Amino acid sequence: MRLVLLLSSSALAVAGCQKHQNDSAWRIVQEADIREAAFRFLFRDQTLDEAGLKGGCYYLAVGDYPRLRDPSTEMMRRFVGRQPPVKALSSCNGPEVECVRDLDTRVQGILAHVGKITWHNDNEVVVHCGYYLANLGGKLGSAVFTRTGGVWRFTKSLEFIVG
Repeated sequence: MRLVLLLSSSALAVAGCQKHQNDSAWRIVQEADIREAAFRFLFRDQTLDEAGLKGGCYYLAVGDYPRLRDPSTEMMRRFVGRQPPVKALSSCNGPEVECVRDLDTRVQGILAHVGKITWHNDNEVVVHCGYYLANLGGKLGSAVFTRTGGVWRFTKSLEFIVG
């Protein structure tokens, strides 16, 4: 009897793991991790120092232009204490300006945004994302992220336009 119960519990655990892969709630949780990975990719791709904006800040937005909005409070908590600092879109003067500036300090920064996530399977997605430095340029396109060991990581860039 004990052997049968152990086998049944194991079978349920495996079935439960397989089921969550198709669960929309599971994907919503994963998308928060994917967005974080995409923002971190953008931070590495264009540093403030490389842009000549030492002492600046990254401003985060979600959505696709022109429908950008602040990330969730939970998403912003993932970057607390990060250097250079990270703030929400509403802390800057927005994307349709000569240069992205902090509303309080007037220091220039980079607006990074993460938009649509397209699922290829449970372990691979394509993310539409980019950054904007106003008259200093920007980059817009898509990147592939894969999940290995439960962690989402940048794999490769697709169709990026640099301006």
